[in-house]
Amino acid sequence: MPAIIHCPSCGVAIESNSPHCPFCGATVQPGSAQIAMGVSPETHRMRHEVRVVRTMERYRDGYIHARAVNGFGAAVKVVALIIGAILVFAGLQAFNSTTPGFGSGIGEIGGVVIIVAGFLLGGLGYILGVLVQSAGQSMKAHFDCAVNGSHFLNDDQRAEVMSLK
Repeated sequence: MPAIIHCPSCGVAIESNSPHCPFCGATVQPGSAQIAMGVSPETHRMRHEVRVVRTMERYRDGYIHARAVNGFGAAVKVVALIIGAILVFAGLQAFNSTTPGFGSGIGEIGGVVIIVAGFLLGGLGYILGVLVQSAGQSMKAHFDCAVNGSHFLNDDQRAEVMSLK
């Protein structure tokens, strides 16, 4: 029976005659692994599976949060554009109300002020939405890097966590 050693990449106990770790796929070169003491391969396999499940749950939660931030940024952009458009339309209506008389309307100056406020609110709100969305996209990119660098996951698990599968 071959000796049990630890994979130098993921630390899982494997047989010493394995050229590759069956859990992470790393190449096991003679002398690069440590001899496992007192823990069965089944225990190591179960520990590895627990690590994989916990890691995938953590990354999934992170991706959900990143998608929520991205969606919130999109909603901010839409709401800002709608409010801005309503204000611009109201300003145009006020600007065009030329009925003479006391208290008959806001008039041209008020209309211009409302139009400018609509463009400012719509534009600044849109920019804020873009910034929030960029934060969500940045979070996704950071999680992509973390998932790709994880020693606990294989390629299929990485694709599943990243919603590519």
